[in-house]
Amino acid sequence: MYLYWYQVLKVLKLNKLFFSLGDIYFPKLFFFIFLYVYIFQPPVVNKLFYAAFGFMIFLLFFVSKMNYSFLYFRRLKYEITLGLLLVFFSGLRDFFSGEIVYSDRFVIWFLQSLIFPVYVIYIFEKHIKKKICSSTDLLNFIYYVVAFAGFVTCLLILIPAFDRFYETIQVDDYYERYKSFEFRYRAYGISENLTFTYGYLLGLFAALALLKLKESYLHIFIFSMLLVGVAFNARIGFFPVIFMLIYLATIGFRLKNLVLFSIFIFVLFSFLFRSVESPEELFYWPLMFFYELIGFFTSGDGGTASTLLNDFIIIPSDVWQVLFGKGISLFGLESGSSDVGYILLLNYAGVFFAFLVVVFFTVCSVRLYFTLGLRNWYFWFFTFSIFFLNTKGFLLAATPGARLLFLLYCYFIFTTLRVKNNVQVN
Repeated sequence: MYLYWYQVLKVLKLNKLFFSLGDIYFPKLFFFIFLYVYIFQPPVVNKLFYAAFGFMIFLLFFVSKMNYSFLYFRRLKYEITLGLLLVFFSGLRDFFSGEIVYSDRFVIWFLQSLIFPVYVIYIFEKHIKKKICSSTDLLNFIYYVVAFAGFVTCLLILIPAFDRFYETIQVDDYYERYKSFEFRYRAYGISENLTFTYGYLLGLFAALALLKLKESYLHIFIFSMLLVGVAFNARIGFFPVIFMLIYLATIGFRLKNLVLFSIFIFVLFSFLFRSVESPEELFYWPLMFFYELIGFFTSGDGGTASTLLNDFIIIPSDVWQVLFGKGISLFGLESGSSDVGYILLLNYAGVFFAFLVVVFFTVCSVRLYFTLGLRNWYFWFFTFSIFFLNTKGFLLAATPGARLLFLLYCYFIFTTLRVKNNVQVN
């Protein structure tokens, strides 16, 4: 059958065109799917499978491309050294505690967010940028991957049959959790960590879509889809959007763009309001974010914000525990629970370990500043994101937010320094 269609194409003189198009678009499609799976890790298999499979891929790559790998390690020696220290001290803390509390999270984060990016960067540079499209960049590729995630979220909200089908093949527990609720108001998406960093990433790239309006007004559609993903997953994704709106307001936002932006948002949410069941209950969740935010800044009563900054601030009871922690996780406890990442670290391994995390974040931020400069938007968003996300929750784990933020970080540090030093590696 294959030979038959090949002869047909040959007779029509379309065989060369067909295969040339295949050479261009198939690698892009493969890399697109690869990036989506790497960043979002759809919970259709256990997350340990992704960690183990990714580690095996890296080992094979390391053996075959040692020069490229060693150059990458040299360029990111500070980050990798500090990352190894975090892994070592968390492993030591769990050893003395007698159980695995957080060391497995740090190991997976280290492998997926600091080590595995070398393979992603190599595939992009050697098989996408060099062979297919020299003008593209990794950030732009990831932008459309995240946009697709927002599109999938919209489909799950608008098509209940699709949502029910996905429920039958996924292995996460959030569907079970929401069965006890009167109404499901969040957790729409084919990704893990939907109620934390997933929504934040969509908000981060919604902010980028606002920047891209000067290129094409079609980015309003992408912005709208991403904003829906934020609204019905993790409302902290509104922060980068607000951040970007303030940034645009300070440098001047064209009135025409603002009018189009407002019209599209109004039309989109009106369409959603008419298309879903129980729209009043569905929209109550995202609208409460703005009510709580206003309440926090006006009266100090801000719902989630007040809880994070008051009820979840739990300090160990004695000096020994302050220095070395309790070796436990406060997350999800019936009493004395906390969601704040720094408080979790403090109670887990003490002030020195929490300080080491802050040092790691600071080193990353400073290196990005010297690499990209003060005016680069990603320097500001990366710095804000790592400190902010680790306040809202536990960032340094197997999360989409950590993988994407550090993938772009490693890409900018590695490629920029290599170009500056004029180093070529095959």
